[in-house]
Amino acid sequence: MPALETLTDRVRDAHLLVRDTAAWDALSEELLCAYDDKDEERIDLLASRFLACWRAITPNLLADKLESVGIATSPAAHPWGLATLESKGHRCEPLLCSVKDDLPVPHGAVAVYSGLHLLSFDDVMAGYQECLAQLLQA
Repeated sequence: MPALETLTDRVRDAHLLVRDTAAWDALSEELLCAYDDKDEERIDLLASRFLACWRAITPNLLADKLESVGIATSPAAHPWGLATLESKGHRCEPLLCSVKDDLPVPHGAVAVYSGLHLLSFDDVMAGYQECLAQLLQA
């Protein structure tokens, strides 16, 4: 699917304009260390910065490109989501973490100590691509 490849490349390039892969992964590692240390003050500071960095890209650098292929963007609904993407009544949300589907409260489960598993930059991009593929096939 050439449109998917082109769009995925645009998404990746937009994120790499802001930080390189190592810098994105360092943000995740720094936040995970704060969780491991159970340092509430650091967690609050780093989590808000971490989410703001990731969430700024879609509306500021990608919204027009996504809109041109029929994908609307809106703020993330999931606490660890990048943005909500929607096309033809279908919604998808790329996430910054893995979520265990079998937990009773999946949205909150990732925020408990030792329950947070932030994804690497490449894994976040793979999740973004999966969302785009679902929406382009809808």
